[in-house]
Amino acid sequence: MFENGLVLELCSGDVALFRSSEVTHFNLDYKGLRVSLVLQTDKEFAAWIRDHNGWVDNTTMRSFI
Repeated sequence: MFENGLVLELCSGDVALFRSSEVTHFNLDYKGLRVSLVLQTDKEFAAWIRDHNGWVDNTTMRSFI
């Protein structure tokens, strides 16, 4: 979690809950196989449509939008 300077070292089966619209988050490089289950609410979906939750001008994210 970029702004907080946190790196969560999670193990298989761990769960992390956080307000994803309020903190920049991403996965670091890893080796092996990984599966993620992502759950979200529709609360911030209007912001995603409007400006991709503030990422609309980010060159890295633009390739995914």
